[in-house]
Amino acid sequence: METGRQSLQPLMIAYGMTSYENNGVLAFRLGHQDETIHLDDDVFAVLPDQDDVLVKTRAPEAERVGRLRVQFWDQNAHYEADSVEARFTGDVSMATSSIQLPLVLERKFGQKLATRLLADARIARDEVKFAVPPSYLGLGLGGFVSIGQSSFTYRIDRIGDFGAKVVEAVRVERGVFEAVENGGFAREPIPVAAKGPVHFAFLDLPLLTGAEVEHAPHFAATTQPWGNGVSVYTSSSQDGFALNKRAETPAVFGVTLTGLAKSEPARWDRGGGVLVTFSDDVQTRSTQDVLNGANAAAIRFGAGDWEVFQFRDVELQSDGSYRLFGLLRGQIGTEWVMPDVWPAGSEIVVLGVGVDQIELAATARGLERHYRVGPANIPVSDATYAQVTLAFEGVGLRPYAPAHLRGTADGLGGFELSWVRRTRIDGDSWQSFEVPLGEDAEMYHLRVMNGANLLREQDVTSPDWTYSAGDIASDGASGAVAIEIAQISTRFGIGPYNRMTINV
Repeated sequence: METGRQSLQPLMIAYGMTSYENNGVLAFRLGHQDETIHLDDDVFAVLPDQDDVLVKTRAPEAERVGRLRVQFWDQNAHYEADSVEARFTGDVSMATSSIQLPLVLERKFGQKLATRLLADARIARDEVKFAVPPSYLGLGLGGFVSIGQSSFTYRIDRIGDFGAKVVEAVRVERGVFEAVENGGFAREPIPVAAKGPVHFAFLDLPLLTGAEVEHAPHFAATTQPWGNGVSVYTSSSQDGFALNKRAETPAVFGVTLTGLAKSEPARWDRGGGVLVTFSDDVQTRSTQDVLNGANAAAIRFGAGDWEVFQFRDVELQSDGSYRLFGLLRGQIGTEWVMPDVWPAGSEIVVLGVGVDQIELAATARGLERHYRVGPANIPVSDATYAQVTLAFEGVGLRPYAPAHLRGTADGLGGFELSWVRRTRIDGDSWQSFEVPLGEDAEMYHLRVMNGANLLREQDVTSPDWTYSAGDIASDGASGAVAIEIAQISTRFGIGPYNRMTINV
């Protein structure tokens, strides 16, 4: 019975119902529909232990409700928790009471309910107590009475039988129901997200800020309408998918409309730029902002590695596309990814809001896993979800290719080679004497190539090497010979090569 009473109470509060027990029967009534019984002063009996036939009391000011907050679930907002607050105009009291209703309501009805309950609480500060003879049978619990010449209405909350019937009642205002009928404001229903396809991309990227998980890939998605976002589920097999990531904000995707030719990395490209159509707006940023990391994007065609570049200037075209120019190419060690031309139709992802890393255990790096991607408000089993199988190298661990390769003749028929190490971690600061190594040990892999023929390869532990005359003769090298050098990571392996040519 207790459980039933608790479940009925919110309904009773919301709809103004009262309940009472009468001769062993539990009765319910919609109180605002009952008739009011008028009592003349001459029907009252003298109250036990009281000198008056009618006792009036008012609750102290400290118990007055200043504001009332009602919490519920909004049926027009995907059944999310919502609340409304009622207060009287001009009331500066900050005392706030709240009530939680496990009900699904329209916001307008919730506001109406809060206003009515606050009015009821204010009016109910006034109470009366009186007695009538036992022969007076017209009164019952939950009934309404008016007394004498007063215009007030009272609801009977308690009747005691002490020879005479002792009645306790609180003041009510039955017109409150009608007075707040048009109160509150409705919320337009939020449209349910359609089961549309999600456009997404997994990006195995170098470290963008240095604060990322080194081996974990990034994820970006967009769809129309966005709805509640996009979910990524993962599994090591074809079933048992578990939620990995929920994208709360759409990313900005683009597609090139013209080719983007290769240019010198890390130098301002002052050419004509590239035309791109984007899923959202992009904007021009200052040179200082770009040098501090703004307007970074990743580009690729089909599958494979992403080149990271930046753009400074954006020019909106009449057809809604954008021309990007003032480019910095091959950023954060991706210059080796750059082809002679990124063709029209290459995909671009702006590396900003909506691009976040997914969870991937370090032990899962390089292993194929299954991913299902779809609207967050739809079960993972729905046909709307797209499924892909991917393995990630953990490009955040990949060392950069060495720079400034130099080779000078040693006067003995050989060559002295040198290069400058680059770092993937904390390499932008000018405060340090030398950039951090970022690896467990300094190691390089060196290859000597004559066309497609590998003449020699070896590992070295410092950024220099001598290709002696004896080694040249032993390798049978002649004419133009390519020297390729890459830094080695104990976790990632051999990074990308940089190349120089010498004539032996």
